Amino acid sequence: MKKYGNGLVASFALVGGLLLLAPAAQATTADVDGDGLRADFEKALRTNPRKADTDRDGLSDGAEVTVHGTNPKHKDSDRDGLSDSREVALGTDPLDADSDDDGLKDGQELKRGTDPNDGDTDDDGISDKKDKSHKHRHNESSEIELKGIVTSVDETGGECKLKLSNALSLTILVTNDTEVEGDLACADLKGEFVEVEGKISGTELTARKVELEDVEFDSNHDGQCWHDDDGDGDDDDEDDDHDS
Repeated sequence: MKKYGNGLVASFALVGGLLLLAPAAQATTADVDGDGLRADFEKALRTNPRKADTDRDGLSDGAEVTVHGTNPKHKDSDRDGLSDSREVALGTDPLDADSDDDGLKDGQELKRGTDPNDGDTDDDGISDKKDKSHKHRHNESSEIELKGIVTSVDETGGECKLKLSNALSLTILVTNDTEVEGDLACADLKGEFVEVEGKISGTELTARKVELEDVEFDSNHDGQCWHDDDGDGDDDDEDDDHDS
C-alpha cells in the first residue's frame, strides 16, 4: 500500500509478474465474497468481487493470487489441459504446461498414462515423449493423494464411484478393500471434505484409504468450504437459517 498526501490509500497486487494498482479513490477493505481479496484488488484484477471462485476451477480467487500465482480468471492457467485445482491436487505446476520437462504437456501425460511429475515414468532411460513403448503404462498405476469435496456418488452396478470438486474428470473407485474412516456407507460420503489415497490409472483412481477432514461443504456458500471449529455443524459467521 501507499499513502498519498491527501490521506487516501492505494492498493497494489503483484500477479503474474505485473504490478496492479487499485486507485486510491476506489480502495476499500471489504471482502464481500470471502475469498481473501479486497474489493479494490478484485476490481484491479477484473475478477468478480461477489464470487469467491471467478473462473470456477475449484480454487478461490484469493488462493490463486496469493498462494499459487495462477490466473483467477482462467481455469487452466498454463493451458496444458488440466485445471489449476487438479494440478494442485496432483502436485504438478499449474504455471508450467510441462511440469517434468519431458516434452509432453501435463494433460497429455495423463491421457497417455504417464506421470506428469516424472520425465521417465518407467525409468528405462528414455524420456516419456521419446519412449514409443508407453502402451504398457496404461495398465500401471501411480500412488497419489487427493483432497476435495465429494460432489457426487454413483452406486450403480454394485460399485461406489465418487467425484471430487477439484478433480471432476477423475473417477474414484471405492472397493471392499478401501479403508473408509468410520466405516461410512458410500452415500454418506457425499458433501464431505475428504482425503483420498490410492492408485491412479488413466482417469480412474482406486482408493486405498478415504479419510474425512474437518472441513465441510455448504451449498448456501456458493460451493465454498468452511471450517466447523466448534463441531456444531454450523458456520459461525452465518445465521443458522438460510434463505432457500
